[in-house]
Amino acid sequence: DAYNAQDITNRSLGPGFHWTVVLSAEQQQALNWIRRATPHDAIVQMEPEVRGREEWSLIPSFGERRMAGGLPISLMSVPAYQQSSERIKAMFASFDPKAAQAIAHELHIDYVYVDGLDRDTYPGAIKFDNSPEQFVPAFKRGVVGVYRVQ
Repeated sequence: DAYNAQDITNRSLGPGFHWTVVLSAEQQQALNWIRRATPHDAIVQMEPEVRGREEWSLIPSFGERRMAGGLPISLMSVPAYQQSSERIKAMFASFDPKAAQAIAHELHIDYVYVDGLDRDTYPGAIKFDNSPEQFVPAFKRGVVGVYRVQ
């Protein structure tokens, strides 16, 4: 409802999630950049599993772009959502930039969003910084980056 959506003072833990998710300045800048600089029909992907219930809609909600996969909060488990999310998880976990690029192409991903949570969870995420032949840096602030898939 409108009141709860505007209540950003409640930083308490709810039933398995925080009531208010706090985004860093770098995350906010990246999401604003996504909204301003990417085509409206671009597929922008973050790793969905590591974020759980709190940030499952970060890209659609704040970047206003679609994702190829995610795990939305729902009453039913949808196998297709789980399958695409597992492919995306493999893309982030892989140290092989060509294998990650192949997954991105398979899922029609145009841009990949990476932040500190991804870097802490997946050491293979370093490939996004080090492989401009597959992932062109499009936006970078601190640990947050957005990469265009080649």
